[in-house]
Formats: sequence, C-alpha cells, structure tokens
Amino acid sequence: MSKPPTSPRPTAAKVGMWHAIRDIFVAAINKGQLLPMLLGSIILLVIFKMDSNQIGGICREVIDNLVNLKILGWILFVVVSVVWAIVGKIRRNSVRREMERIGAEKSKAQRRAQGKDIKSSNRPK
Repeated sequence: MSKPPTSPRPTAAKVGMWHAIRDIFVAAINKGQLLPMLLGSIILLVIFKMDSNQIGGICREVIDNLVNLKILGWILFVVVSVVWAIVGKIRRNSVRREMERIGAEKSKAQRRAQGKDIKSSNRPK
C-alpha cells in the first residue's frame, strides 16, 4: 500500500530587514512619531560614523555650552516639545474616553427607547 501524496507545508512568510523597517515606519506614522524617529536615527547614524576622538571633543564642547548656557534655547525647545507631546497624548486619551462614554450612553438610551437589545455597530478590535 502506498502513502498518499503529501502536500508541501505552508511556510510562514519570512520577515526580512526591509519588511521590519517598513513596519517600524508604518507604526511611527500611525502614532505620529515619524519625525522624532527620523531625527533620532540620523543622529545615531552620524555618531556611529564619527571617529571616537571626535565624539569626545563634541561631548566636551556640548558640556561647556551647557555650563555657559549658550544652548539654553535648544534645551528649552526640547523640554517644551516633550511636554507638548505628553499633553497631547493625555488630551487624546481624555477625548477617547469621553467618546466611549457618550457612545455607551447613546446605546443605553436606544435600548430603553426600543425595549430590546440593539446590535452594536462597533467593529471588534
């Protein structure tokens, strides 16, 4: 008796480096973090391409400028940007919770008005 022919196993799609990078970019775009991600990537790339002696000199120069308050404007820019991002996130969460609360109140009012359960129009997450 012969064995039935076996079909090849379905293989999982390979995730390569470019696929992963694309997914990271898409996630950054969806979360509104594309610009900080690009700036951070460029800074890291420049640091990795520098000679180690140059990095030490730049670090000393930045520390000297911090002590002399010559780059105070840049520091304030970074602080204000971070605080702005945090406040934006808090506000988005607040609005999302309020929209969910209003939707629940609306559904409750519709159930009371019709006297029966109504199917939800919300898509499963």
